[in-house]
Formats: sequence, C-alpha cells, structure tokens
Amino acid sequence: MKFISIIVLTVFVNISLSSSIFCEMSAHNEHASAENQQAGDEHVNHDHSVLTSPEPMPDNQDSQHEIPMISMNQGVAYLKGTKPGSAITGTIKFMESDAGLIVEVEIKNVPSSGKHGFHIHENGSCADEGKAAGGHYNPANAPHGFLETNGHQHAHVGDMGNVEIDESGTGKYSGILPAIGLTTGLYQVAGHAVILHEKEDDFSQPTGNAGGRIACGIIELIK
Repeated sequence: MKFISIIVLTVFVNISLSSSIFCEMSAHNEHASAENQQAGDEHVNHDHSVLTSPEPMPDNQDSQHEIPMISMNQGVAYLKGTKPGSAITGTIKFMESDAGLIVEVEIKNVPSSGKHGFHIHENGSCADEGKAAGGHYNPANAPHGFLETNGHQHAHVGDMGNVEIDESGTGKYSGILPAIGLTTGLYQVAGHAVILHEKEDDFSQPTGNAGGRIACGIIELIK
C-alpha cells in the first residue's frame, strides 16, 4: 500500500512539475509572440511610411510670374495689303492691362520670309498705299528703338520691332507696350494705323530702314 502511495505521489509531483513547466513555456511563448508582433507592427509601420506618398510641396512663390490684369478695354486692327492684288491679311489684337498694352498679331500670305518691321504710325489712314499713315507715332520726339525694352526715352511709342515670317508666309508676334493704352495711359493709340514693312527693322536712325509699306490696318475699339 505504501508502494502504491509513493507511485501516486510521484506521478502527482511529475504532473505538477510538467504543468508548471508548460505554463512557464506558454508565458514565455506569449511574451515572445507579443514582442514579435510589436516588432512586426513597427516593421509594417516603417514600410508603410516608406510607401506613403510625401506631403505636397508648397508652391514656390518666387517661381510664379505675375500675370497682367486685363481690362475690358480692347481693340483690333485688320491688316490688308497696300498694293492692288496683294493677298496679305492679318489680325492684331490689343488689350489694355496694368502692365501696358498687350499686342497679339497673326499675319498671313506675306510674299517674303524673314523679319519685317512693324510699327504704329501717327495717322489713322491707310490711303495712298499706306503713305497716308505718316511717320512712326512719336509724340515724345524720342529716337528710334524697341519700346518694350528701351522705354519711352529711347524708342517711339509705335516701335514694336519685327515680325518673323516663315516660309509659308505666316508670322506671329506678341508683346507688351509699357504705359500705353487704347484710350488710357501715357499715350493712346486707338485710331492710329499699324504698318507692316517690306524689310527688317535694323533699329538704325531715324526709323529703322525697314523699306516700303506692304500692309496696313487701323486700330479700332471693340464695343
């Protein structure tokens, strides 16, 4: 009987030890699993931070160019060839803005490619093959130049430089005439003629040596 009791006690002790060891192992495994899960979460979070798109960069204020504020005061001139049978046509748009008079030009059917002088003249007539337009509009009696870069002390009000004509006879031009308006500004150009010349304006004195007048149009207000 004592032998049986000893066996039972031994089995009970072994079971208790096994249970204790199992509990310790379970606790250890749970702790290790928790650590692994935390590490995994940190790894996932780390990977997630890499894959997430970066925050948008703020706009670079220095790289933005100021856009002129355009008024409702606008005009147009329709160019036509000055010679009988000439096919030259063109549209010139004028828009007043706080930066000056915006000029946009498109000309077609010019017989010769290259640069052609392009100016606002003092009168409002295209008669007599453009000769009635008079000279360059120059109320300040300034020397000839390029108004957009030379300013009013060194260029005529009507000095717009040259239009580049391609091999197809088409040319485009855009620019801003500072302090000029159609009916406002330092000088007003509504009602004046615009002349396209047969040759390049070389900016020599007194008017650029641009040759004859091959097209003309009158600046009219758009109402």
